[in-house]
Amino acid sequence: MYDISNNSLASPISGLFQKTKTRHNYKTRQATKNEFSFPLVNTECRKKSIAFNGIKIWNEIPLEIRSMSNKALFKRNLFQWLLQNS
Repeated sequence: MYDISNNSLASPISGLFQKTKTRHNYKTRQATKNEFSFPLVNTECRKKSIAFNGIKIWNEIPLEIRSMSNKALFKRNLFQWLLQNS
């Protein structure tokens, strides 16, 4: 999700994910937090997909960690955050 958020991943995979700010023409709370919007799902099977759960987990990570520009620093802070919140 970090690579998708920073546009450094191949386009077929990144096409599964859409940021909230590109979905609307107006500002929402999710758009200002730089979050991804959930795809429409009709079944429990689709709710278990990476396109749904990846977004769910990514949006739960604090904005300070998600917005880091260095991937190594992102990984370190994410690991520390996960240890504190598990």
